[in-house]
Amino acid sequence: MLFVYLLLFSVIPQHPENKFDPQQVFYPDSVIEHSYNVLHYDLELEFFAPFDSLAGKCTMIAQATQSIDSIPLHFGQAMHIDSIVIDGSNCGYNQIADTVYIDMPGSYSNGDSFVSQFYYQGKPSNGLFPDNGGFYTFNQTIEAAKQWYPCFDYCWDKADSGVDYHITVPDNLTAVASGLLTSVDTLSGNRLTYHWEHNYPIVTYNIAMAAYEYVKLERTFHGYPLEYYALPAYQQSAQNMLDSSEVVLELYDTLICLYPFHEEKLAQCQTPAFGGAMEHQTAIIYGLGTFNDASTHAHEIAHSWWGDALTCINYREMFLNEGTTSYFECLGVRALRGDSGFVVRLMTMKGYALSFDDTYHLPIINTQFPFGTHVYYKGAWFHHMLKEMIGDSVYFAAMKDYFQTYKWGNASVTDLRLKMEQHAQDTLEWFFHQWLELPDHPKLTVKWGFKNDSVLINIQQVQNNGIIYTFPLEIGFWKDDSLYQVEQLWFEDSVHIIEVASLKPDSISLDPNFVLYFYLVDNFCYNNLFLVDDDQGTNYQNYYQQVLNDLGVSYTYWDINTQGLPPDSLLEMTCGVMWFTGDDPSPLSSADREKIKYFIDNQIPLALFSPGLAAQLADSSFLQDTLGCNYTGNTSNLTDFIGATGDTIGHDCIWYNLPVHNSSIVFPTSAVGSAMWGTSGYGLVHQDNYNIVFSTVSLKYFYNQSGYSTKQTLISRILNYMGIPSSVGAEEVFHPPVTVEDNNLKVSYLSGGVLSFHVEATRPTELLVFDVMGRLVRKWDVNNVVDIRWQGQDLFGRQLSPGRYFVILSGDQQKSKTVVLF
Repeated sequence: MLFVYLLLFSVIPQHPENKFDPQQVFYPDSVIEHSYNVLHYDLELEFFAPFDSLAGKCTMIAQATQSIDSIPLHFGQAMHIDSIVIDGSNCGYNQIADTVYIDMPGSYSNGDSFVSQFYYQGKPSNGLFPDNGGFYTFNQTIEAAKQWYPCFDYCWDKADSGVDYHITVPDNLTAVASGLLTSVDTLSGNRLTYHWEHNYPIVTYNIAMAAYEYVKLERTFHGYPLEYYALPAYQQSAQNMLDSSEVVLELYDTLICLYPFHEEKLAQCQTPAFGGAMEHQTAIIYGLGTFNDASTHAHEIAHSWWGDALTCINYREMFLNEGTTSYFECLGVRALRGDSGFVVRLMTMKGYALSFDDTYHLPIINTQFPFGTHVYYKGAWFHHMLKEMIGDSVYFAAMKDYFQTYKWGNASVTDLRLKMEQHAQDTLEWFFHQWLELPDHPKLTVKWGFKNDSVLINIQQVQNNGIIYTFPLEIGFWKDDSLYQVEQLWFEDSVHIIEVASLKPDSISLDPNFVLYFYLVDNFCYNNLFLVDDDQGTNYQNYYQQVLNDLGVSYTYWDINTQGLPPDSLLEMTCGVMWFTGDDPSPLSSADREKIKYFIDNQIPLALFSPGLAAQLADSSFLQDTLGCNYTGNTSNLTDFIGATGDTIGHDCIWYNLPVHNSSIVFPTSAVGSAMWGTSGYGLVHQDNYNIVFSTVSLKYFYNQSGYSTKQTLISRILNYMGIPSSVGAEEVFHPPVTVEDNNLKVSYLSGGVLSFHVEATRPTELLVFDVMGRLVRKWDVNNVVDIRWQGQDLFGRQLSPGRYFVILSGDQQKSKTVVLF
């Protein structure tokens, strides 16, 4: 059904249905007391070229539900009312806004039936759309149906016995509507009248039609007609969509029940310009942007059960239509594209819904935006989490029972909850309240490290909305890119600290099987290298982070300027510390030196890069006893920094250094010289007794020289010396792949860290970039052949951190690539 992404920024794209104005707000249902029940509509309408106007009659058969002598009916002010007749008598009326109050010819008691005939003509302000020599009607729930035909336009009063259409159009057009085609009558003036008869209950927004120069494709599936009304140029694509529709219907017919309108048909119709889709009952329409998109077909077909046959009781609970359908869309995508397609679709929904949450902070039900992104996509995750929690067999049995109980009518969220509780044999009120009535989502941080033969894990909820969520949470343990262990805990507090016996993993992840709707703020490994930034805000960290990223080293970044000194509790679990300062002549405070002494006392490996430290501490015991060297003065304008022959770290290295004064040191105690300024003294030493490396040269000033080892090699050797492996050998230099490609998506690495995407799209689609936490960080709308260059900015123009990202070309030509951003 109708769908829109309500957004403040252009970061949330529209759903393929594309049904609503992004600013449209739906308020609670009318407070007008409804005094009658609609039984049947009969529309006798003629449409006039250029198909922006119509004339005709709407007959409504209804039954009084109380004593009445007048009735309200919704009808757009832009139309002209010729007359209103009830049971053969002309009636007076008064129109206020889009409601017509009709005086009945007498008094009617509860249970009395009456027939109203509403004669009218004009140009509707909404709902009727002329388009390339034809037209379609498109009802934006309470906004549009009443603009082109009189009705009681609320979803909780369906026409119990259906609707008849008598559609008169020029004879070059084929008119399609709900139900079965019972006759086509030829009229004078080259006109035809199509009579469609639909004998199932129907909500007002699903009463619709389309008329174009169609080619009809037809086959039989599971005993009912499966039809596609295609524009002439798109017959082959329509055949393909019939094929995919059969796959989806096979699933839904099995999971729920046989297609509910199987005694009539399932038709799907193209329109030339409409960009979205709409689940008009038994006559779905698609625009050219969606008609050949199988996931959109999966969504609209699922509406036949969720929204058409069974309809939400009011618009505040539109989740019952759209959230349910969006989840069954994911299940349909799995039938079409396998488990990977299911996960991609589900995670794409999650990314969009999280963005919506962070912008609007609205619940799914009783919300001012019942057609918001969260209703569709967070609603889909509600069903996914519920299914995973109570089990597939219980969930699908409950959904079947729910459908069979309320089909042809309306249901509430409470109705759904009670059915789920009945089958799960457990109370679920907390689950429905938390995920449907409360806004936002859990935001989690995980900090972990090794403790003897166990992994110590600290997980916190850090959302600032005052809500503590309850949920089951899986923790995955990974080794060599394989998930080898999964632990589950019940999360109902703000903090959980657990100790898990496990082999030493390379990494851990939360929710490895994609069953929880949450946002991962940080995954922090205490046993990573600890990169301490003590440059007093001068951005030297870029040079160290670049090399560590090149080497594939996991590290935790800590900025003393903004965070203060790192606490001992964190440092106890690190595998080593790389501490760098800027060019300050007095770089280390007494507190800094105490912290470094703490590393040494606790035998934590340390690499210290500090140009000014030797001069600052020239006569101190710290320099001599801890770092194992003495300060001998500054070199003057030396540009070559030469590794010591045979040294573990410095051998075969020559680095170009900017011509500045550099500290020179000797090593009279226990340090070993690694690299020196010509023959005048050393600027890099290592202290084997304490596993310390000390450099008087900042990595900022190292420049590789041709034919010699690089600064990547230098840092790799230092890390190996500290007992920290990097992803390349000590003598290797990391180079990114030049190109990764297939038929539709080609990724090339250009100079300067630029990524080039060459996309060959067969239809309008999206190129999406996700980070390793599953967050959508960038998107482009693409069509046909397009080249995109990306320098690593996110949706808001902010520079992303270097690392691994996933690039996905969505749609039927779905492709996924892993890329590394430098």
